[in-house]
Amino acid sequence: MTNDLPGQENISWQWDGEDTAGSVLQVEDGSRFVFARIADGEMVELQQLRSTATPVWTRRIPAVRANAAVLLHRAGKLYAALYSNIATGCRILALDAASGDVLWDTPLKGLGPLHHSKYSNLVQLRLINNWLVVFGNESGGKYIEVLDLTRGQLLSNKRAD
Repeated sequence: MTNDLPGQENISWQWDGEDTAGSVLQVEDGSRFVFARIADGEMVELQQLRSTATPVWTRRIPAVRANAAVLLHRAGKLYAALYSNIATGCRILALDAASGDVLWDTPLKGLGPLHHSKYSNLVQLRLINNWLVVFGNESGGKYIEVLDLTRGQLLSNKRAD
């Protein structure tokens, strides 16, 4: 992993002021991608629904601590940041938007292990310079992580504060 990617040094902290975590992402064709936590607490579910609420696909994913997600849809792919809003860390998945097949799954470093009794964690996703860029805003600080869109390889991790 390197912090010296061409152009990466120009990626500065960005935050749109909104809590972008949400369980539903509406897309241009009228369909929706939906995130839900399964009652057993061990799994989360991602679905694509047609405008009639008919599932196109459903994908269950082990995600013991994830209770929040940020979804981004671009160029036939669904990117999902799965995280807990009360614990450090995040996990990014890329799925084929048409089939729901997982293309890659990458755990992020974030700020790393922290000792805390009260915590907050928010995540936002952007596509910048053909990279998937993750902005984390945790109680312990802010971070920027850059991933390769094709393989999900973590290319860069840096604190933003």
